[in-house]
Amino acid sequence: MQLMANRPQLTAIFATNDLLAIGAAQALITLGRKVPDDVSVIGITDIQLAHQVHPALTTVAIQTAAIAELSVDRLIQLMKHQRCSRPWCSLHHLHSSCVHPQDRGEQHQPKR
Repeated sequence: MQLMANRPQLTAIFATNDLLAIGAAQALITLGRKVPDDVSVIGITDIQLAHQVHPALTTVAIQTAAIAELSVDRLIQLMKHQRCSRPWCSLHHLHSSCVHPQDRGEQHQPKR
């Protein structure tokens, strides 16, 4: 709420997770702002609750299991003193997807 008081012209919030995005949307509604008409709210993690709140939340689905697996594999390589031929950032490309509220109900898959 303090953010909106300091920046009333704000038109979008990109939260670091879905729970924060849901809380931000509720705070905006309490302040009389219309979500998403006045302020767009986007979260990250695509939790199940994001599909059930009103107004519906746009969220980014992240492949956390794949990130964890790649991280553990890299850590094991480092522990074994194995070098990678390429920098870490270019080893793998993980796909993510944006889940728009209108797409709810359909099984969403990352676009390749």
